[in-house]
Amino acid sequence: MRREGGYITAFSIIISLILISVTLFNIRILDSERKFLKKRVVWFKVNVTLELARGEVFDGLQSGSLRSGDDGSLTFQDGTAGYLVTQISEEVYAVHFNVQIDDTGKGAGLMYYNYVNKEVIQWVVM
Repeated sequence: MRREGGYITAFSIIISLILISVTLFNIRILDSERKFLKKRVVWFKVNVTLELARGEVFDGLQSGSLRSGDDGSLTFQDGTAGYLVTQISEEVYAVHFNVQIDDTGKGAGLMYYNYVNKEVIQWVVM
């Protein structure tokens, strides 16, 4: 008669530990993916709000309703965007944007606008 009584228990414990390790590893990956997705959604909302604010201010600059020294705040679905128009040369305005999203996301942008030619010279997202 052979002595085989103890190997099933050890084998079961090893398999259980492997399955538990794989499960815990997958839980960590899932949590990491969830955090990444949440950050990407906030980043997307910040950039969309910044682009919407840029469009609104650009329209105001082209129509002549905004001039140097003007500032204000624009409210959108996901958050608010503040802007400040400053004149940096005889033909160029610099518009500083600050965006605050409800999900504690923040963003900033800078637009250089040539008001003689009525065109954007440069647009920088910070």
